[in-house]
Amino acid sequence: MISIASLALLIFIHRPTMAVDEAEEVSQDGNLVSISGSKLVMTLKGASDKKAHSHLVAPNVRVTLDGVVCKAEVLPMGTKIRVTVSMRESNIVTSIEAIDKENIFANTHDGKLLSVTSSELVMVNKDGVEHSHSLTARTRLSCDGKKCKSIDLRRGMRIRVTTKRGDERAVVVIEAIDKNTEFL
Repeated sequence: MISIASLALLIFIHRPTMAVDEAEEVSQDGNLVSISGSKLVMTLKGASDKKAHSHLVAPNVRVTLDGVVCKAEVLPMGTKIRVTVSMRESNIVTSIEAIDKENIFANTHDGKLLSVTSSELVMVNKDGVEHSHSLTARTRLSCDGKKCKSIDLRRGMRIRVTTKRGDERAVVVIEAIDKNTEFL
């Protein structure tokens, strides 16, 4: 028989594997190659190989083109897309955001970095309005297209911040430009 203390210790030791702290959803940017039925094929933004990657699409996928809800079949091939992949639903695409006439995706903010800590980023947008965002351990950072850390970011750098859908304060991705002239 296992004592209550042994059981409590066992639960405590195995708790991290029972409550995995993974992102509920992940977004990927790229260009649409094809979509038919439950299969989406895309090239990934910034990938040097330009190799096509495929995803399974949820039957109830939410699709927008320039912010307007539409059917996946009307998306032009080659269109810039951002897919949201649910980690809880076996890596299935639950949302496709396409832009044709717009310059940037929704939940994306361009500006200049004012300050950054391990938990907060403060930026100023092109209109001079200052706003802050929350960072987590899962926030992905890149500088000139290469993975970096918050300590690599400097005041005045051009940044593009992508926030979590439904929470404009929670940062998912920070892209910074130092030497390159354009975001990848």
